[in-house]
Parts: sequence; C-alpha cells; structure tokens
Amino acid sequence: GVGRLYGGRPAGGLLDGWLVDEEDSGAVVPEVTVRAVPLRMTDEAATAAMVRAAVELT
Repeated sequence: GVGRLYGGRPAGGLLDGWLVDEEDSGAVVPEVTVRAVPLRMTDEAATAAMVRAAVELT
C-alpha cells in the first residue's frame, strides 16, 4: 500500500518505520520496520499508546 509507495530510506525512500492498524498486521514494506498497533485515538490513553509505539519504532 502506501508504505511501499513511500519506500524505505535505505532504498532511497522516505520511511524508517511505519505504524499500521492491527487489521493490516501483515503489511510488509521492504527495508522498513512495520509495527501493527491500534491507531484509533479514541481517548487520551489510546492516543498516548500510539505515540509511544511511534517513538519506540525509531
């Protein structure tokens, strides 16, 4: 999908890491760390968990 369009930085793309929703847990982007987490910011705790996952990804 979109992650493949942007591509991994080692291959001249933009991405170092990519968060995807749990429904897309099988997503693969060559040369990019992909992690599936809940992305819906339904409340402050869910938003904080998503941000933590993004920070830990890099």
